[in-house]
Amino acid sequence: MILFFIMLSFVLFFLILTFLSTHAQQNVTVHTFCFYEGGNFTSNTSYSINLNRLISSQPDLTPTINGFYNISIDGEVNAIALCRGDLKPNRDCINCITNAAKQLLESCPNVVEADIWLEKCMFRYTSRTILGLMEPVPFYYTSSNVSVTDKEGFSKELGELLDSLGSKIVDAYETKEVKFAAGVKGTIYALAQCTPDLSKSDCRICLSQIFAGVPTCCDGKSGGWWMNPSCYFRFEDHPFFDLSVVSEDKPPLSPPNNDTKRSDQGNGSKTLVFAVIPIVTVVLVLISLFIYLMRRRNKKKTLMEETENEIDSTYSLHFHFETIRVATNEFSLTNKIGEGGFGDVYKGRLQDGKEIAVKRLSIHSGQGNAEFKTEVLLMTKLQHKNLVKLFGFSIKESERLLIYEFILNTSLDRFLFDPIKGKQLDWETRYNIIIGISRGLLYLHEGVEFSIIHRDLKSSNVLLDEQMHPKISDFGMARQYDFDKTQAITRRVVGTYGYMAPEYAMHGRFSVKTDVYSFGVLVLEIISGKRNSGLGFSEDTDLPTFAWKNWVEGTPMHLIDHVLLESYSKEQSMQCLEIALSCVQENPRRRPTMDSVVSMLSSDSESLQLPKPSQPGFFRRSTSFSVSVNDVSLTDLSAR
Repeated sequence: MILFFIMLSFVLFFLILTFLSTHAQQNVTVHTFCFYEGGNFTSNTSYSINLNRLISSQPDLTPTINGFYNISIDGEVNAIALCRGDLKPNRDCINCITNAAKQLLESCPNVVEADIWLEKCMFRYTSRTILGLMEPVPFYYTSSNVSVTDKEGFSKELGELLDSLGSKIVDAYETKEVKFAAGVKGTIYALAQCTPDLSKSDCRICLSQIFAGVPTCCDGKSGGWWMNPSCYFRFEDHPFFDLSVVSEDKPPLSPPNNDTKRSDQGNGSKTLVFAVIPIVTVVLVLISLFIYLMRRRNKKKTLMEETENEIDSTYSLHFHFETIRVATNEFSLTNKIGEGGFGDVYKGRLQDGKEIAVKRLSIHSGQGNAEFKTEVLLMTKLQHKNLVKLFGFSIKESERLLIYEFILNTSLDRFLFDPIKGKQLDWETRYNIIIGISRGLLYLHEGVEFSIIHRDLKSSNVLLDEQMHPKISDFGMARQYDFDKTQAITRRVVGTYGYMAPEYAMHGRFSVKTDVYSFGVLVLEIISGKRNSGLGFSEDTDLPTFAWKNWVEGTPMHLIDHVLLESYSKEQSMQCLEIALSCVQENPRRRPTMDSVVSMLSSDSESLQLPKPSQPGFFRRSTSFSVSVNDVSLTDLSAR
């Protein structure tokens, strides 16, 4: 009997320790982000009162099937909460969220927008509408201090596990609401998760960005964590999640039924209820849809009116829509000279004989009213021979047109990556294109009152005139920038994968140095004639890594486009290569300014002493990972 009580005591002691350990683990704060640029609030204001109401309501949450919660108080305070995928959607989940909410309020006092990640859950609140939005920033990661012994084998297993997790999560969209996946490969345990409100494509993009950063952060480390407001990834060399979820599909959580006796009258009532509910639901859905469409229509009209009012000062540049319609032969296919995510481009001829290029923004374009307004207002202030010239604009109902000077040879990528047209770009022409682009960027950064950051510099946004002089185009994503600041931060990351600087793609931090990074990638493309896909992990798909390895190994000639072998200047090409590698360095402070780049390109290559560049951002230390994602433009993190 005594032995029995001793054993019982040990069991109870063990259970208490387990409970305390689990409870403490859920309260471990991984990362807190106070978004100060979102603004502050003061005590006893409406926002403060509603936020406190929202925080205090967390213990009363009802368990959901997937541990995901969307909470709003009077539409003024909006919150999203999510438990880690392996945590059962019960009181443990709600307790974790409750603790997270309280900690966040204490850590970010009087801040309108904030996020927190605990060991097993996350919580965020803001004044914005955030449901269904994929937001990749702020981005946070950390790695273990312990290195693995078999680095090559570990990296190979981790790469295979990443592929497996990505496909499992995508498949989850077809079969269930819970958008997470856990997996084990050898001695590696990993878990990835998206918030269930995301679309399938947004989840894929969010996780692809995280997976792409794994080698940069944690190559050879035994563990690592990545998290942003929309998705999460963690791997360790030991189990950190409930292993049963690897092969377990979580069943729907049924509400408890306390009624053990059912009368015929009760059954009849339930039958009536079940008959009425679908009818009422359909009516409510139709009413809601009508209200939504009316609001959207009014909002769209308001946005258009605001756009027209803000560009009223540039009315001298306004073209009548009918004038442009006639000039483009009613936007005929024979006049169409290009197309993209923003819409189509048409060649036109005005009555005075002047040739124009008309960008007709699609109704479904990611380049909306804000980008249209930005491009008009900025381009009216910019005058430089290496920037495309805006003649004017036109607005009619949902139609938005931008009218530019017609550039005969279209974009640089049409030549650079075409095996036939590429021969027209000899070395002298390419060198002059590099110099022209650098001068255009220098003008944007330092030639106007406020620095302008392009944010989407790439080969398709560089046009070539009749003399093959470059002209930078497409300023819809550009931002004015206070040159006295080191950097700014945004939640809306726009641009194109492969040309984005790592600090911008991962954290939303941008400065003139983000354009410098894009310029470096562009120069590497011009030298090599190779397109930078930007998301792969092998030498063949990541141009900065390919260039860096050949430069370090003393084989830089492997980078030179084979069509240049009879015309290129070895001194100038090596000079451009070193400048490009300096521009794509991981640390933005080590990248040169465009002023320095222009000076270096203008100097005698033989007497020029360039600083030795360090490894590029997103440098692929291992080639064993495999992530397959299209080269997407992140205006489509809102679809461009």
